[in-house]
Formats: sequence, C-alpha cells, structure tokens
Amino acid sequence: KEGKKHHHEIVYPSLEMMNRLDWLNSIMAQLWPHANKAINKMAIEVILPEIRAYVPGISFTDFSLGEKPPVLGPITSVQTNKGPTTEITVLFHSDCDIQMQLGASFGLKTLQFSGTLHVSMEQIIDEIPVVGGLTFYFVDQPRIDFDLTGLANLGDMPGLRGMLRRAIDTVVAGILVLPNQFVVPLAYPNQPVDFAAMTLPAPLYVLRLNVVSAADLDAADFGGTSDPYVVVHLADQTFTSSTVTGSLNPKFSNKDRFDFMVYDPRQRVLASVFDYDTFSADDELGCIVPMTVEEALQTSGQPIDLFDADAVLEEKTQGAKKHGTLTLRCRKLRLVPGVRQGELFFLVAKVGVVALPPGMVGSVVVTFQLGDTKVTTPYGTAYVGGQVGVNAVLSDIITALGAKKMPPSDIAEVTGLPSRAVQDVLAGKELDPLVVEERKVHTAEINATMYIRMPDDFFAKQELKVSVAMYSGEELGTATCPVGKADECTLEFQGTKGPVTADIKFSWCGTQGVP
Repeated sequence: KEGKKHHHEIVYPSLEMMNRLDWLNSIMAQLWPHANKAINKMAIEVILPEIRAYVPGISFTDFSLGEKPPVLGPITSVQTNKGPTTEITVLFHSDCDIQMQLGASFGLKTLQFSGTLHVSMEQIIDEIPVVGGLTFYFVDQPRIDFDLTGLANLGDMPGLRGMLRRAIDTVVAGILVLPNQFVVPLAYPNQPVDFAAMTLPAPLYVLRLNVVSAADLDAADFGGTSDPYVVVHLADQTFTSSTVTGSLNPKFSNKDRFDFMVYDPRQRVLASVFDYDTFSADDELGCIVPMTVEEALQTSGQPIDLFDADAVLEEKTQGAKKHGTLTLRCRKLRLVPGVRQGELFFLVAKVGVVALPPGMVGSVVVTFQLGDTKVTTPYGTAYVGGQVGVNAVLSDIITALGAKKMPPSDIAEVTGLPSRAVQDVLAGKELDPLVVEERKVHTAEINATMYIRMPDDFFAKQELKVSVAMYSGEELGTATCPVGKADECTLEFQGTKGPVTADIKFSWCGTQGVP
C-alpha cells in the first residue's frame, strides 16, 4: 500500500504581523535592563554636561529609565536619498526614577517619548558586507513630555520645567535628529566608504527663510498690545527674529532672515510667535501647524494660521480657535561644490582623526570659529587600549637590545621610554603599564564634514580659529589661518598639554537660487 505523502506548506507572516514587530519588542524587553545601564552611563558623561549649559548647577543623584522598555512599531520601508530606509514608530511611556539636585531636591517621572526612528542602509558597495553602515536618526524632533515631582512640582522653582524641556530637546536633537545620527560602521577601513558622510551627512540644499509679518495677533500686554517676535525651528536649527514693540500686526525687518540646512525634504518647519516680557516669562501667542520644507516653499508669502500650542501638539486644530496669521518667505538655494560664489557660500571642513597629547584619553571635539559664527563637530572618543601585548613586545625589544650591549640611554631613545624603565627591564623587573600608557598617543576618529557659513561681509584675511578640546570643555590646542586661504593652509596646533594634530581638509561650496 502506497504510503501517504505529507506536504508541509510554508506559511509566511502577514504584513500586519510584521508591522506589529512582536519579535523585535520581545528582543527589546530582554535587552532593556542592559540598555538602561548604558543610557545611565551616557547620561552622566554626555547628557548632564549639556543640560548644565541650560540649567547651571544641576546634578543627577539617581538616574533610571525604569523597567518598561520602549514599544516599537508599526514599521514601513522606503527608498530615500540615503539608501534603503526602515521607519519605525517608537513609543516610550517610562516609569523612570530620575532624581536631581538644584539647591533643593526634585525628580522627573512619567517620561513620555514618541517619534519615528529611521534606520538607513548607507553607501551600498559591490563587496561584502555590501552595506557600508547603518545610520539611526529622527527626521524631526521627537515629542517629549514629563512630569516633575518634589519642590519643582509645587511651584517653588518657577521656569524650571521650561528650562529642562529646552535642555532635553537640545540634547536629543544634538544626538539623533538630522544631521546628527548614530552610526554603526559595517565596511572595512580599506573599502570605498566615506564614514564622514555617515557621521554628519551633506545637506541637500539650503532653505532661505525670511520672517515677513504677522497679523491679528492676541493682545498679551496691558493697553491691548503685544511685543511680538518669531522663533523658527527646523531639526536641530533655531532662528529667533527681532522684536517689534507694541504691535498686533508687526512687519519684520529684511534682516530677519535665516539659512536652514535641509538634509531631508520631509523635515518640518515649526514657527511660533511670542510676546516679549521684561520681568516675566514670554507668552506664546500662537504657532503654525508644522509643515514640511517642500510645503513651506509652496506656501511662501502666504499668511499661515496660528493656533494654540496645545491644539497643534495634540493635532486638534480642525475647528480650533485661530490666533492670527504669520507670513514667511522661503527660497531654495542649491549647493554648488568647489566654488566660492553665490548669495551664500560655505567653507567645508572634513575632519578625520585627531591625535591627543601623550597619555590623554576621552571624548574630543573640534570647533571652528569665524567672528560670531561657531561650528562644533560631533565628539570622537580616544580610548585606553590593552597594554599586555604591548608591554611584552617592548620588554622583549629592550632585553634583545641589552643583550647586544646597547647602552640603556640609547634603548630609551629607540623605545621612547624613560631610562629608569629601561634599566628596570634589564634588571629583570616587569615593565610598568602606566609608563607605556603615559607615552602612548591616543587618537579619536571624529569623521565629520562641517559647513561653516561665510558672513555677508566676508573678507579673505579674516582669521579662522580652529580649536581641539575635550568634551568637558578643556582646551588642548588651537590653530589659526586666514579664512580665504584655508583650503591651502596646513594647520599647526599650539598644544596646551602637549602636541596635538588633526586631519582636516578644507574646500569651498557656493549656492545658486532655484526658480
């Protein structure tokens, strides 16, 4: 009797099932305790110094994001100018325990975070591993909200919530909002991949935005008037206009203009109108519904309705009360590499490896300053390397040279070690790892391309100052050159702690208006 054949049908998961990302959320739940500890360390080393810039004197006494992991999903896949990209919705309702000190103790609880995380496969190559690297970023500032506990919640620290919100928004934007992104390199160093373009991508174009006017604003001051000014946000860039005194229909100056670098056409423009107050916090008179850069270009010169900020935040502007209008004028400027001309042009600085003074380790940044313009790279970190293998090799070299009757002073010169350390090894003692570490030059890979806007009154002999500093602010060395000759100069740093070198290449980039 012929046996019965069994055919096993392959069942593929539905798109709905994949979009739920149950499998990824399960992994996230298992990884979260370790990720929480890593974020805790990052908070102390990176986030706290940034927050102190906005809230001087603040310190963390306890930091935990809680036991609830973020929830991921749904997920979509798109093709962008960066390459194949996966967009993942991130929702995080944290049971955090963050305790702080600022004259008095207070805490932060019920931290809420939501946004769309983009994961791009960048720089596809025809070699294994095919993908040059993965980049993680948000196109726009994610939504962040929190509640305060302790004295801060009782009103004993007026204005603290606003300062903390600005500080947190700035820190997040500086780490994960375009052009800032987290990079996981996959390619090997000898493969045709530009890691600098991943760390800080080149802009697509420039959005030149003028604040033109506002109309029918609410009266926030006694006498039935306001002192309005406008704040415009695009990703991690912010512009604040001048203030027009005593007007509900202000017209702004031609100088109320800002050039925003655009890295993704889906990035959104957010503009708010405030009333300036001398002795109290400024009142927000209204804000526009966020619009993409392309929408801003299409509505250039047209009045845009202003709504209450909460209505915009909660996406409940349909039928909501309007608080006047705002008119913006927008133009697109195309980038033209290799030229120093146009309405606007940039000095482009490509920063590679920075070598620190011997024995120094930690996070490092490079800052370019031209007049009032200051641009700082993302930080690169120089780590302490393992010394066991190095010590053994050096000890063998010292012993071999000593066997050939080379004087200890000559051995010290060859190895770069002090004579006492050489004599100890020749006497049969172990080489002190600290002696080697103190003389080892550590390097930090920054890998970033910076666009330094040239001022309207540009002149070639103006001095460009380049400084290398620890992330904590401790300056290690500076160099200067005439900005007009930057692409021809070799920077020689004057080190404060020892010799400093930096791999920096300059070029020019102009612009051209797009009809």
